[in-house]
Amino acid sequence: MKENHLKRTCKLVFLIHVITTLFSIVGLMSQITMSDLAPIRGIIPLIMVILVFIADSMYLFISKGGVTYIRVLAITYSIVYCAMLNSGNTGTTYPYMIPFLIVFLLTLDNVSVKIGVIGFALSNLIRVILTIATSANIQNDIEVVMIEAIISILTVVTILKGYGLLSRFFEESLDEVTAVSDKNKSITGKITEVAESVVEDVSVVSDALKTIGESVELLDETMENIMVGTQNTAEAITHQTTQTHDIQDIIDDTKKSADIVEGINNEAADALKEGMGVMESLFEEVEKARKAGENLQTAADELRSNTEDVSGITSIILSISSQTNLLALNASIEAARAGEVGKGFAVVADEIRNLAEQTRNETENITRIIEILTSNADTVADCATISSQSANRETEYTQSASQKFEFIQDKLGELSKAITDISNYITSLSTANNEIVDSASTLSATSEEISASSTEASKASSRNVELVAQFKKSMEGIIAKITELQSYTQG
Repeated sequence: MKENHLKRTCKLVFLIHVITTLFSIVGLMSQITMSDLAPIRGIIPLIMVILVFIADSMYLFISKGGVTYIRVLAITYSIVYCAMLNSGNTGTTYPYMIPFLIVFLLTLDNVSVKIGVIGFALSNLIRVILTIATSANIQNDIEVVMIEAIISILTVVTILKGYGLLSRFFEESLDEVTAVSDKNKSITGKITEVAESVVEDVSVVSDALKTIGESVELLDETMENIMVGTQNTAEAITHQTTQTHDIQDIIDDTKKSADIVEGINNEAADALKEGMGVMESLFEEVEKARKAGENLQTAADELRSNTEDVSGITSIILSISSQTNLLALNASIEAARAGEVGKGFAVVADEIRNLAEQTRNETENITRIIEILTSNADTVADCATISSQSANRETEYTQSASQKFEFIQDKLGELSKAITDISNYITSLSTANNEIVDSASTLSATSEEISASSTEASKASSRNVELVAQFKKSMEGIIAKITELQSYTQG
């Protein structure tokens, strides 16, 4: 893999690590504060998420990226993913590993892909076993975990097969490039051989023209021009042909790079849209939780107020009971004074006193219960306050994450502009290549004009028929070899 591609892949891996870490922190904080599970089941994965993110980020900064960083991240995040997936009672963390598997696939590193796939498969296998072993409703839980297991199997098979297909694709592409390069070397060798033959034939023509003498001065000058023009034409055609192939290779490579960048940009834009939708849903759920906490706090305050009102009422009842008991005692005293006549009244007074005493005892019991209710109401109010504060903090975290998504969206816009610039650059290269082709055509026309001049010169040299015949034969050889050279450059 080229070093530049590996660096870009490391940047993408780090970006995905940042996003999944933010989601993981928000989810684990929600589990700790709002779930019925023990807080320790959320605190331990939360600490692991933060420590692994810090450690991997420091390693990336120190090592400047590379395949070792990818492999270390594959190992550490597989452990964190397993802890998160099996610490809660929901599958919300299930898809966090899938983006990493896709990026590991893009690195074309067999070790990273295998580590990520094994970690993903083992984590979900452990989840299936734990869910079945601890399930209270085995039928419903099996249906859920089996769906996740099927998706996990399909994901593992897709990643492994995709890695094989992608590797073969790059190998086949490299073979094709090598074949084209070998063909170009063969053509270049043939062009060089033909050019050397042209130079030799021109030298023969020059030697023949020198023997003609001053009587064919005009013909000698024309032949010298033919020799120089033909040599320059051969060199120019060779040079232009080489430039044409080089520019065409640059255009092809640039076009492939632009297509790859455009595909990655589109995938990132789609993933960003999905992430924004998830953040909006999360924000709505957090807002609902915050409002529910406020309603709970209001209800707790009302319960506390009503409990205080009931406490006041019991105080009044207790006072009335004491007064009734006192009146019953006075009535008993008066009945005793009345003698036989007041015995019946004394019995009634005793009953009233007993009822007053019973009322007082029950009222005291009610008072103790109300005190307990008051203490519970205070506890509920405090919990409601803590829940409301946690919901407010979650709202702030969600808004912060949403701002990060907007920042990423702006960067994708800049990337799209860069892709447009690359496309314009390809267009410019294509135009330059067409101009070179036109220049080669002009050189070919010049060669034809030189051939016509040689024909006129042969007619003017009637007194040197044999030398002219030799010259004509040599020029025909030159024209044939130039034509052969043109056929190779055009083919």
